[in-house]
Amino acid sequence: MHSTATPNLCPQFATSPETIDNIRHCFRYIFDSRFSESSVPRLVTNVFDSAPIDFFGLEFRPIRLWHGKGTVYGFRFGSAAYLTDHSDIPDESMELLRGLEVLFLDALRHRPHPTHSTVERSLQSVEKLAPRRAFFTHICHDLPHARTEADLPPHVRLAYDGLEITARTAGNQVIHNAVMASRASIAGGETIAAPLQKSKVFPPMVISMIAVGEQTGGLDEMLTKIADFYDDEVDAAVSALLSLLEPIMIVVLGVIVGGMVVAMYLPIFDMVNAVQ
Repeated sequence: MHSTATPNLCPQFATSPETIDNIRHCFRYIFDSRFSESSVPRLVTNVFDSAPIDFFGLEFRPIRLWHGKGTVYGFRFGSAAYLTDHSDIPDESMELLRGLEVLFLDALRHRPHPTHSTVERSLQSVEKLAPRRAFFTHICHDLPHARTEADLPPHVRLAYDGLEITARTAGNQVIHNAVMASRASIAGGETIAAPLQKSKVFPPMVISMIAVGEQTGGLDEMLTKIADFYDDEVDAAVSALLSLLEPIMIVVLGVIVGGMVVAMYLPIFDMVNAVQ
């Protein structure tokens, strides 16, 4: 469902028949023409079918998609198409997506999902439609960015938001500032490594590998190597911790069992001493 609003006028919504039926069912009071003493939103709904919709002079063509057993819509506008939150593309919709320059597709993860497309299925769609460039969106944390991109064709990339989510989820204001400074550096045509080095937060090895990747054009490969290195570091640290925990747990259990044994036998010794 997509909307526009004009000052002093009701918002206008372009929506599918299935969606407006659901809205009317859930929010019947919005469409009740009888007088209401409370504030009620007023909407102007324009139900679309397969015909193009005009928004401010730009033509959007609805593209029917499957969302599991349900129906959703993507849109084609000019030589670009945005198809997200879907599990598959019907054959009749594929014919409406020929000759694209840019294609956005749902690619949640590698493992199958009942209502979302996988990376493999979206790659098949890209192969059939042959756009000049394709971007995968609606992805989840199951897809490591650098590793996934390393396995994608050169004209297919993962969509990203300019490091904003990375900065916000860092959980550290210093790292947040360093990432945002790196974003500003990229926007100004500078390098990623320089602002990260100035922050003095990231290890020198990481900075050096990023710098080499930028200079050689192999940044994706370098980021993948960094990810592999730290994955191995985490595995080694966890293994060392587990190997250290094992004897500690044995000692602790021994102390507990020994304490229980002593607690059991002390009353017996006391009784024997009392009898004597």
